[in-house]
Parts: sequence; C-alpha cells; structure tokens
Amino acid sequence: MKKIKIKIIRSENVFFGEILRFKKDDILINTVRSIREYVEYPEAAAIIPVMKDGRIIMVEQYRYANKCFSLEIPAGKKDQKESIKQCAKRELEEETGYKAKKIKKLIQYFPAISYSTEVLHIFLAKDLQKGKFNPDKDEFIAIRILSMKEILQLITDNIIKDSKTILSILYYASFYSQDF
Repeated sequence: MKKIKIKIIRSENVFFGEILRFKKDDILINTVRSIREYVEYPEAAAIIPVMKDGRIIMVEQYRYANKCFSLEIPAGKKDQKESIKQCAKRELEEETGYKAKKIKKLIQYFPAISYSTEVLHIFLAKDLQKGKFNPDKDEFIAIRILSMKEILQLITDNIIKDSKTILSILYYASFYSQDF
C-alpha cells in the first residue's frame, strides 16, 4: 500500500445535531487537494441475546427515517462516560428487559466507512435473566423471541433489512451457533 500524508487545511462543522455532526474538511493528501464530507457519530453496541434454548431476543421498533417497522437485535449508542461493554449491557436491559451473566465481544465494524466515523461493536449475551424493561421515552419496542431458523428465513425473505442485524446473525450462525 502506498504511503500517504494527510494535512487538514480547513475543517468546518456544517451541522451540529443532537446525535449527528456533519463535517466538511478541506485536505491535502500527499500533493492532491480534496474535500471530504462525513458524519461524526458516537460508538455503538449491538447485542445478540441468546436464551438457554437457543432462541434469540429481537426488538421490533419503528424507524422514522425509513417510515417502517424494523426487526433487529437490540442496540444503542455509547454514553460518554461508559465503556462499550457497559453500553451493551445497558442497552440489552433497557430494550429487552433481560440482563446477561455472560457477555462477549464478537466483532466490530464500520457500518458506513466511506462517510461516517461510526464504529459498531457486536456482543453475544448468554445466561439471561429477567431485568427491567426500560426503553427510552421515544422508543416504542415490541419484543420477539425467535429461533435461529426463523431469523435466517426472515433474512432470506428480505423481512429483516437492518444491516447490523443481518451481519451479526450471519456472523454468529457461521462461527458460534451449533443449534439450528
């Protein structure tokens, strides 16, 4: 790979929202001047909560941007003062009402590497026990508990369209799950 040197000539905050920041940087890559526009987004965690019988707890919620209900694994963005693992544990309990005695990080990835700083960390949660269901006040969540076979069929049938869920479930099915 060719070595590159990047110099930021000017960085501009185009928009500051509650969660998203849109940035525009005027940069010099080696000797070529270029503009880069991107979204700054906090780290987030997603969790595959697996029950003793192998079924997986999913959340169904309305996604305003796409004007549809979406079936997903629980997930959420990290608060400033918590670790990514603490974020995963918090989001699991808030969105499903379950706590995990065992939680393991599986993988992390960039959902939109070309235009976003977001890093999504995927966790596996096992040995679940009842906790407190406490979604954010603007989240309207229904819990669905499904077998791996059912989830894979929903992915195949293009019912599950959320990329973090598809990637996470297929990763888990390929490398960790033996029971489907």
